[in-house]
Amino acid sequence: MLCQINISTGPEITPEDMVEHLVGDGVIYGNVTFQGADISRGIFSNGDSASLGLNSGIFLTSGSGYLIPGPNTNSSTGTNNGTSGNATLNSITTSTTYDAAVLEFDFIPDSDTIQFRFVFGSEEYDEYVSTPFSDVCGIFVTGPNPAGGNYNDKNIALVPETNLAVNVSTINSTTNSQYFIDNTNGLYLEYDGFTTVLTGKLAVELCQTYHLKIGIADAGDAIYDSGVFLEENSIETNKIMSEAILSPPGITEHMLEGYVEADIVFKLPSPEYAPLTVNFEILGTANPAAYPGGDFEEAIPTSITFEEGQDSAVIHVKPIKDGIFEGEESLVFVIENWLPCYLTYDTVEFIILDYMDISLNTMPNTMICQGQEIELWANVMYGGFPPFSYYWDPSGFTNDTIAVSPDETTMYTVSCYDVFDTVMDSVLITVLQNYEIFTYSFEAVNNPSLPWDVIGQVTDDSIFLEVPVGTDIENLIASFTNSWQASFFVNGVQQQSGVTANDFTDPLVYNSSYAPGGCFKEYMVSVDVSTSTTMSEDTEGILFFPNPANTVLYIGKADGYELSILNNIGKTLKTAEIDNKLFVLDINDLSPGIYFFQLNDGTKSFTRKVLVD
Repeated sequence: MLCQINISTGPEITPEDMVEHLVGDGVIYGNVTFQGADISRGIFSNGDSASLGLNSGIFLTSGSGYLIPGPNTNSSTGTNNGTSGNATLNSITTSTTYDAAVLEFDFIPDSDTIQFRFVFGSEEYDEYVSTPFSDVCGIFVTGPNPAGGNYNDKNIALVPETNLAVNVSTINSTTNSQYFIDNTNGLYLEYDGFTTVLTGKLAVELCQTYHLKIGIADAGDAIYDSGVFLEENSIETNKIMSEAILSPPGITEHMLEGYVEADIVFKLPSPEYAPLTVNFEILGTANPAAYPGGDFEEAIPTSITFEEGQDSAVIHVKPIKDGIFEGEESLVFVIENWLPCYLTYDTVEFIILDYMDISLNTMPNTMICQGQEIELWANVMYGGFPPFSYYWDPSGFTNDTIAVSPDETTMYTVSCYDVFDTVMDSVLITVLQNYEIFTYSFEAVNNPSLPWDVIGQVTDDSIFLEVPVGTDIENLIASFTNSWQASFFVNGVQQQSGVTANDFTDPLVYNSSYAPGGCFKEYMVSVDVSTSTTMSEDTEGILFFPNPANTVLYIGKADGYELSILNNIGKTLKTAEIDNKLFVLDINDLSPGIYFFQLNDGTKSFTRKVLVD
């Protein structure tokens, strides 16, 4: 569950495990003991999501750690462990204690102050406020008092600005309520109420041994549970901190050969420790020597000096791009830390990433047929630093894979780039010309049954012709023009313009099946016999058919004329220039009715009546 606190308890969590979580690296401790049941101690995490106020650390409870996670569906949850109370906890309450859970250990502080952030929670809220059943917790310190004498079980788990021990009666909904959180029906923790984050703080002498006792217990009876949570790393040693400030920032979390360098900044807790020279050993897989031989522009020193008044010092690290694939390399500083009471070694590690030049793989040069679409692709085989961007020229596409259909042979250049570098490659797409038919007709000179030449409509892959009634369509000779060196076939028979006769009763397929590169093209040739009631020449030999017409009107032998279409009241509806022997006029936009088609070539004119049905 996303907002649930994580609890680890039971015998697998040893008292030493808890001390390790409570103190920071380098803190010297020993003499660890624990009083209580195994299930009354443990470690926790994800506390922030459960609204505890502390994200991780240790807990002690007067009952069971397994009962801590919510939701709070029971106002009287508890486990009687049958264990004894504790004399030190008895001293800060008027009741007898039971089921005590007490963690004790010695430690040596290397600063003049110790402090603990903690939260107290209980099932006793709010029913048992100001009763003998007010469960209690304490954080007790024994050792030298910097002001003189010694602390003897000095309790620092107090209500802020008071000397009152933290328990159900000293912090609740009516007393010191600013430190209380009502958890009735809470979703994330079982306890009916708990405190805000409190701080226990005490002045100590540097490098002296102190005894710490952290405890919680039931008071008056052993029925309902209470718990205390302490933040992880509450006791920390003085450390020389370090971080890598990357340049340029924001690109990667690590250094990158040749491109992302770093200032490794070492910091003291206070300028009071300076002047100071800190030595360190350099380990890891990266070679700290200068290039060639090493992995850096300049050799990395084995010490750094903090001048008086300074709390930071810097080593600049610039990894060299050596062009060798090595995987992630590490740069590890093992720092001699003399700041605590005893010499300790702090270890910090930084990662260096390879940068190899982008190796771009693109599709090979290829050939396509005219009008065909092809997919071009490019991808990074290795190298570079993702994410990668692409740009194709021509086209302007910005994907790694694009689809194109060039009309002519074209060289496509792709640029692939990351934030540091750009590489380019090209793909040549050779466009093979399709064999095409440009014009197609039945000429009267080759076809005795035709009174005039019939010009076909050639579209993308079809040819249409309309011949007059009485035409012998079983034996028509077509005349056509086509691509240079093209050969067209009908049913395997090569066609010769003005020579080869075919039966056009049914549509015929012309194909160029022997074109180079497989770029053949097929044409469907359809011949229709005109069903018009009138299809005759006028005195000028000009043809209008069919008449009546529906969607298309053919005007033959009128090239050079200007056409005007008038309605039955003499209004001109549209005009056109007739520029070929068989002019095809789209009349879909004309409503059914009688129209007058007027032809004029500048010297003479005449009008023809056409019925549009």
